[in-house]
Amino acid sequence: MHSRSLSSVLGWLELDHANLIGALEWSLGQAETDNDLFEKGLRLVGALSWFWHQRGYWSEGKQWLDKALAISGERAIPDAVFGKALYAAGLMSLGQGNPTIASQLLEQSLNIYRQLGDKWGQAHAMDALGEMARQKGDYAVARPLYQASLGLCNELEDQFCANHEVIGLGYVSYQSGDYPQAHELLKQGLAVAQTIGDRSGAARALNGLGELYRREGEYRPATDYYQQSLTLYRDLGQTGNVVLLLHNLGQLELDQANYARSATFFRSSLALGYEIKSKRLIAWGLAGMAGVVAARANLHQAAQLLGVAEILLENIGAKLDPTNLPTYERELATLKTLLPEPGFSLAWQEGRSLTIEQAVTLVLSQGVFSFEAR
Repeated sequence: MHSRSLSSVLGWLELDHANLIGALEWSLGQAETDNDLFEKGLRLVGALSWFWHQRGYWSEGKQWLDKALAISGERAIPDAVFGKALYAAGLMSLGQGNPTIASQLLEQSLNIYRQLGDKWGQAHAMDALGEMARQKGDYAVARPLYQASLGLCNELEDQFCANHEVIGLGYVSYQSGDYPQAHELLKQGLAVAQTIGDRSGAARALNGLGELYRREGEYRPATDYYQQSLTLYRDLGQTGNVVLLLHNLGQLELDQANYARSATFFRSSLALGYEIKSKRLIAWGLAGMAGVVAARANLHQAAQLLGVAEILLENIGAKLDPTNLPTYERELATLKTLLPEPGFSLAWQEGRSLTIEQAVTLVLSQGVFSFEAR
């Protein structure tokens, strides 16, 4: 869908959200007696995955897709419908930050699309698998998947799809250290997105450029690109990406030792990430806030936050964003030096025993931390 109409469609779906969920409950509830009605429900849940993904409602989407796929069983469901449902469930798992489950679902979906000769489905499944590999830092796997998807998009003469893969390759380039190639691909992707009116693609390219310039220590252009991306994502109603941009801005301010501004961004990111129930983004926010807390000399609390961030990521098989991993490892080493044993281990284990609710409340509660300049 062209992003010029993306925001209005998302708004309409949001308004009709309760009715759509009601339709799902009714159609899936009739599964035992009406196979045709169940198939329509399965088509609906697959179609709604686009809305859930854009809004960041990954947990809700995964819940409905799991229910629908469990009912499917041995039913005679058309392969195209089943493949779309598997792809959608994989996309929800990817958004939640669960690469193991996402990989299984997306591989099944890709196999079905290959058997059907569905190039569009193959392109999207390979793109999602490439994104998953990129998030894990497995660039040798991610790059050929993006390239294969790009080839299919070009065969289909789908410029929006093709440019999405070019931007994805730009992300792989900067995360693997090829900055010149990353500049070329991301700026190309941005120019094409702006030319064809793809605001979502432009936002993605702008965020990538922000990340690239932050890695290069060029904070002023990084801030500008991040802010442009955040504005677009907010206008488009892409909540999950808004959470990500708030986090990136928090990390950017932390890199510059602007602790009050960093804390503000991280808190906003955490609150919204908690609202959409993304454990991956919550963990990233807690790890980022740990850096702020450590800089304000609250070492015990910093170790707690790193501990809970670690256990969250372990439980879903995810990792920190590769761009922030060096900063995280440096902060962890410093914290271990400043908070000698057994202090560090005790605080770390306390953090690992916290629930998500306890950790987020700890950060968001007023008066817990003071970030005023001293």
